[in-house]
Amino acid sequence: MSTAPDTYALTFPQLGRTVIGRSEETLFQAARRNGVRVVGACGGQGRGGSCMVLVREGRTHSRGPDDGEGGSTVTREKKWARACQLQPRSDCTIEVAERSLAQVARTEVDVARTEG
Repeated sequence: MSTAPDTYALTFPQLGRTVIGRSEETLFQAARRNGVRVVGACGGQGRGGSCMVLVREGRTHSRGPDDGEGGSTVTREKKWARACQLQPRSDCTIEVAERSLAQVARTEVDVARTEG
């Protein structure tokens, strides 16, 4: 019998967004699933470092490769970490590094039509 994952409010104040994250997903996955654009050059595989965040409030679980088999719980220690390596364990307030914010790029294309 499986149980439903715990859900938490993930607040990104600088973006004016609060989304729901699940305990089994990373902050990166929750952000992307909810339309919050965080840069993830490696696609969230933990190889890049472009998805840096600072958890200002709340608790997370680190599942990083350097944390050993079981990972480690990050309590209120404020340091920058990869969003793709952190899973929420409470409601969190998250600051995204300026370099990790994905800008929406829009390209206007002027296509000349020929009739013939």
